[in-house]
Amino acid sequence: MKGKVTEGEDAFVKVLDFLDGKTPESTKFSSNLGDLFNSVKYNLFMIILLLFAVAVALVVLTPFLLGSEDPTLRGFGAIIQVLVGLSSGCHQLPYRTLIFDGIPQPVCSRDVGIYVGALLGFATVLYAKTPKLLSETKSLVIAFAPIALDGASQTILHLRESNDAIRLSTGLIFAFFLIGFLAQRFFNPRYPGFREKVLDLRFLLVDLLIVALIVYKISPLAYGFGLTYMSRGEAVSAALSNSSITHPAIVKSYFIAPLAPFSIQYDPFYVNHDDILLKDLEEMPYYNTTPCSNASSCGQPPLLFSDSYGNLSADNMLFTMAEREHNLGLWAVAVLEGTPSGTDPYIKSGTGEYYFFDAYTHRLLAKKNH
Repeated sequence: MKGKVTEGEDAFVKVLDFLDGKTPESTKFSSNLGDLFNSVKYNLFMIILLLFAVAVALVVLTPFLLGSEDPTLRGFGAIIQVLVGLSSGCHQLPYRTLIFDGIPQPVCSRDVGIYVGALLGFATVLYAKTPKLLSETKSLVIAFAPIALDGASQTILHLRESNDAIRLSTGLIFAFFLIGFLAQRFFNPRYPGFREKVLDLRFLLVDLLIVALIVYKISPLAYGFGLTYMSRGEAVSAALSNSSITHPAIVKSYFIAPLAPFSIQYDPFYVNHDDILLKDLEEMPYYNTTPCSNASSCGQPPLLFSDSYGNLSADNMLFTMAEREHNLGLWAVAVLEGTPSGTDPYIKSGTGEYYFFDAYTHRLLAKKNH
């Protein structure tokens, strides 16, 4: 005869059956756990998408943030201008960049189009009804053809110089159709129900709250950087205090992106742009990443990052970079005796004094008279 099953043995058997998924409770628990895991995974993707949207918005708004006299707003603009500019590989040429009130965006117009297009392309996973075209391979032709034709004719063949409208639109088309196609072809099949899950108001509010908290936590860093970074008003005041023109007709201020002075030296289309500030920048041998002023004639290799900054704190490293290389951005201020003419991209003519300040160290780098 079989012995009587004890209460403890019976409980143990039930636990094993639960773990093996042999009971209705275990099936329900497994389903709920799977839903929870998917919810967390889906909303992590959503948080990343929202953070990318914030980053794209900051890139677009950088000229207005950097021109602000509020330290936090200016700090965000300065961080994006320096960080995105130096890490993206963009040339930051001002005549290929959208400029608002004398301050360029941190990347060229094509790159802005790529960022916005990538955001919109991935956001197609949130569409209630996705355009059929995005799931077809012809999307890749639409993505690559315009940007390839425009880029090859300008960069490789040097047949023509594109303009901001074409660069912006080709960048946007490229990123939207490429990322949209990849999202529909690979993302949606792997994550079914993504839209319904992340757009659930309960989850969406939590995601927005997390993103807001992250931005809030970064704000003190932006505030500190903004206090250090020279404001437009400070640049204008410094220029006026040094100027011999006691009653200027007008004072104009402009921002020079970190890589712009270096890029104009090697751009074949630079000669097409008649601009006082660009010509002054070309004559200023301040971009000294090597022991000589012209990279093509250097007799020595560039300094290694570890040799230059390896033992410095973050603050000292930034200051040293600014002092040695002046690649954290410049403010240019024109104190003019008359009304200036033209913008290509900054100013074509204007009699007066032109001052160039390092935006990080506030040091006066040059004074030019025209």
